[in-house]
Amino acid sequence: MELQNGTLDMAIVTNVEKVPGYTYLPIEVSRLVLVTAQDSDILKEARIQEEFPFPVISIQRLEGVPMVTMPVTTNSGNLARELFKSRGVEANIVLEVSDIRSLLDAVENGLGAAVCMNVPLGKHKLHFIIAPMVHWPEVMMEYEETEKISFSADGFGKFGTLDTDEDWDCEARRYYFNIVGKYGMQVQLVLKKASELDIKTICPLHGPILRENLEHYIGKYDIWSKYETESEGVYIACASIHGNTLKVCQKLKEILEKKGAAKVVLADLSREDWAEAVEDSFRYGKIVFASATYDMGIFTPMRDLLLNLKEKNYQNKKVAIIENGTWAPNAARCMKEIISTMKNVEIVEPIVTIKSTLKQENIEKLNELAENLLK
Repeated sequence: MELQNGTLDMAIVTNVEKVPGYTYLPIEVSRLVLVTAQDSDILKEARIQEEFPFPVISIQRLEGVPMVTMPVTTNSGNLARELFKSRGVEANIVLEVSDIRSLLDAVENGLGAAVCMNVPLGKHKLHFIIAPMVHWPEVMMEYEETEKISFSADGFGKFGTLDTDEDWDCEARRYYFNIVGKYGMQVQLVLKKASELDIKTICPLHGPILRENLEHYIGKYDIWSKYETESEGVYIACASIHGNTLKVCQKLKEILEKKGAAKVVLADLSREDWAEAVEDSFRYGKIVFASATYDMGIFTPMRDLLLNLKEKNYQNKKVAIIENGTWAPNAARCMKEIISTMKNVEIVEPIVTIKSTLKQENIEKLNELAENLLK
């Protein structure tokens, strides 16, 4: 078998603990495959035999060859050791790793060859695609060549149940930004690999199987992973304690709509699902963050939202800031400190300060802010 350009074409390998309920097949009824680097001399000596789906080589050829293996508590690790022992071959095990991803990395980096368990697939042919951080470090996606199926792991997943009739975009977007959102660069790498495949069906671990209009779903992932604006409009995130800051945001929403904003969405963070707030903060290109001052800082729901966005590589936005505080308004300064650490985020002037309740002079500032935000 060969490893090339981060793509593995080989059999599925098990990695389970030896506990009651798991079946351990003897060598005689198992099919084992040898995984080796593409430039290995072993490949040059492998020969085709009709009864085997892959080129074969004598086990004696592995005498003294550096081998990477998995623990005896896995099928692959256990059977590899049994194979060498039963054929009287001295195994030169140079490294033992705990999982299949580490084993493949070790082989690809030239540390040795490996013997793994194979699951017979009949007419099907699987390609394994390394997809680290989408969204776990060890993720591998699979592509089945015969029926052109992509087993996309956590990619293209969504929240919700299969018997719920709901829009895919909304729950998939919430799923993406709250689980995968930080790793846009890694998603772009996977999309590049996927663009070279003829995919007819996408089977994610979470959510429905996707068979039609795949360009739509892939297009959404392309937008999301590039941190681009998906929907035109303004998202107002409001953290209000007693309701006065919320009234300010309601007035701003009215002003924006009168000035022709395509869509204005107002969320009360004190009652909003924070995962929905994260989703919408990424969805729209123009955002208003409005918060009451609390303990000389940001009211908790807003602080949590901003820190979540920062953690998820929030970028490429036009942002307005509103603060409220009776004695010593300080939320704007604290919000600006967090926002200023984000990539390519423009803070629109003026920053509006409210002293407890909305007043006429505040409305004038809100109009100015709306004009600048919509430019």
